Amino acid sequence: MANGNVGEHLSDYASSSTFLTTDGGISWSEVRSGPHRFEIGDRGAILMTVNDKDATTHVRYATHF
Repeated sequence: MANGNVGEHLSDYASSSTFLTTDGGISWSEVRSGPHRFEIGDRGAILMTVNDKDATTHVRYATHF
């Protein structure tokens, strides 16, 4: 997982999105719009994200991909 942007130029962090790769970085898919903090648990069996831009009271997680 990584925060970044798609385009010719690097944008600021607040304008980035959160991406996921399942093939070692060859291809990436946007999983959340906007910057998010993320955590990978149990060797990739669970992925968790939380909004890094605004205050929040919940986390999002996925166990199947």
